[in-house]
Amino acid sequence: MKVWLLSVSRVLGRISTLALWLAGIGLVAMTAVVAFQVYMRFVVNSSPAWTEGGAIMIMSWFIFLGAAVGVREKFHMGFDVLLYVLPDSALPGAGDPFLVHDHSRAGPAYLLHLFPDHRIGRADVPVHH
Repeated sequence: MKVWLLSVSRVLGRISTLALWLAGIGLVAMTAVVAFQVYMRFVVNSSPAWTEGGAIMIMSWFIFLGAAVGVREKFHMGFDVLLYVLPDSALPGAGDPFLVHDHSRAGPAYLLHLFPDHRIGRADVPVHH
């Protein structure tokens, strides 16, 4: 079982590396598309219609791929400056990343507690049967 898990881990590591490379290529491609759009709009005065949508689509994909690699490598984006500045006694569970992330969900839950009649999104659209 351990040998099998090690081989699966190696394969997933290669997939992660491939995803990271694809994200990097996507970043370069998006930069090239935006540069092409700026050139066509301001120099040629004829902006192609596909460049904005194409840049957004490429950006979406490299963000998803980069986030997947970040989760696998345990390198998440976050604002954890307080974890480094304040002493451990100032933040309960400062060494436990799950508890710190639970604090980030406490704010919206508290707001829902304060405003229980508020509806989120399109939930306030009446439904007729």
